[in-house]
Amino acid sequence: LLAVDFTLGRVHDVENQLRLSAFTSASVKVGATATYTRSFGPPITPDRLLSSASITLRAQRLKGEFFAEDGAPARDESRLSVSVGVGQSDKLFVFEPQRARSLGVGGTLTVTRRDAVPAGAGGPAQGAEYLLAGVVSAGWTAIATPRAGHTFAVDASAAAAVGDIEARSQLIGVSGAEGLRGYAPSELFARAAALVRGEYRHVFVHDLAWNLGHYNFVRGIGGVAFVDAGALSPCESYDLASADAVYASAGYGLRFFYDSFGTLPQMMRLDVAVRLPVGARDRLCLGDPSSGGPPVMVYLGFLPPF
Repeated sequence: LLAVDFTLGRVHDVENQLRLSAFTSASVKVGATATYTRSFGPPITPDRLLSSASITLRAQRLKGEFFAEDGAPARDESRLSVSVGVGQSDKLFVFEPQRARSLGVGGTLTVTRRDAVPAGAGGPAQGAEYLLAGVVSAGWTAIATPRAGHTFAVDASAAAAVGDIEARSQLIGVSGAEGLRGYAPSELFARAAALVRGEYRHVFVHDLAWNLGHYNFVRGIGGVAFVDAGALSPCESYDLASADAVYASAGYGLRFFYDSFGTLPQMMRLDVAVRLPVGARDRLCLGDPSSGGPPVMVYLGFLPPF
C-alpha cells in the first residue's frame, strides 16, 4: 500500500474537517477519496468532539487479477461510490487507549463498470457491465483497563452487501488486519458477516529511556493476545446459521511504545496470527475456491486495530 493523506481544517475549528487521499494497493491501481466530517456534541479532548457525521466520495480503478475467478479472464473495474456514516467515540488516547466506548453505523452506494473482454481472452467476448450495489454496516467497540497495565478490548461489527453483485470486489472482505487476522486479505469474502474481535493488552515495562539516534526514544514494551471469530454467509446468500459459517483465528503480538523528538507519542506493533480449525475448508465464492493464504500471518502496524 502506498498512500498520500491530508486532513485540512481551519485553525481552532473542531467541527469541520476535510480529508483528501490518493492511494494504490494490491487490489487498486489508483484510488482517491474526499471526506467531509461534521463533528458535534460535548468535547472529549480540546480538539475532538464526541460525535460526528461524514460523507465520502471515492473513485477507484481496480486490478482485475486480484479478484479474478479460476479459469476466467481478469476484468479490470472502475468504481465510483458515496458513503455516509454517523458515530461517536469517547477515546482519549490514539496510541494506547485505556478506556473507550465507540458506536457507528454507515452505508455505501457504489456504481461499478466492469471492462469488456474480447473474444479469445480465456472465453467468449463479454461486453462492459454496469452494476449498482451497496453495503450497510454497524460497529461497536469497548475498551477497559481494570488494573494499570492490563487492558481488555472488544470490537463487534456486522455488515451486508446488497444489489447487483457479480464479482468478489463487491462483497465484504472479512480477512486480513481489519478482520480475521489469521487469514490473508484476499482469502475470505461474504455477502453478510458478523465479527467479534477481542484483545488482552498488557505491559511488561513502561519506564524505559532507550535513545535511538536522538530521534526516537523507546519508553515501554508490552504484549497483546488476541482472538477473532466471525459468522460468514456464502457469497450467494445471507445464510449465517450453518455450522460451516463460523471462522476464527488467534495470535500474539508485541507492542513498542516510543516517542519522536521526545514529544510525539508513537507505538509500533508486531503481530503473528494463525487460523483456528473451524469453518469450511473448501469454501467457494461465486464459483471460485477461496485463495489459500499462508498458514501464519504477520502484521506490522503503528496504531491499535480498534
